[in-house]
Amino acid sequence: MSGLSFDVTTDTGRKVMSWADTVRVNKLNAMADALQEALRAPVRRPTEEEDQAVLACNRRVREHNARVLAERERQEAARQRRENEREAAKVRKSMCGECFTVLPASGVCGNCC
Repeated sequence: MSGLSFDVTTDTGRKVMSWADTVRVNKLNAMADALQEALRAPVRRPTEEEDQAVLACNRRVREHNARVLAERERQEAARQRRENEREAAKVRKSMCGECFTVLPASGVCGNCC
């Protein structure tokens, strides 16, 4: 039995738990014993092969993440380039073709036309 005790008794020492409660307490005591035993067990160090496998897996994950990040950056740069081209096209449409001044809302250039 573990150092933990879940028995409930009265002043006179009479148990006040039901049979189902006793079963639950026994299960809890068994789990506490198993946990204490597991904590006493020696810690196993990974082998060199396991260490190398973990390092290789980590390297593959880093490489994958770098590829994903590069693709996202490429897509963002392409999106920004398209947005800049749209803005430039809007500006070109609002400029006079002769003197390249920005046209007023009327669309008629006041400088050269």
